[in-house]
Amino acid sequence: MSDFGLTHVALPVRSLAASVAFYGKYAGMQTVHERPGVVWVSDRTRPFALVLIETTNEIKPLLPMAHAVEGHG
Repeated sequence: MSDFGLTHVALPVRSLAASVAFYGKYAGMQTVHERPGVVWVSDRTRPFALVLIETTNEIKPLLPMAHAVEGHG
């Protein structure tokens, strides 16, 4: 059966280095691809990555109810 889930979510960040360190420490993610200003991180347990895009533009927060949950079945 094919995996039909999300492949990635792109997030703007102020600092790639700080963001990669954060996701490494708290989500066990590591860099799987990078190019200037953009890093893909994954925990390599599924075909999914966070795409971190460094920006100097204003980053607006998500609404208070926005969140992510990983379920364990």
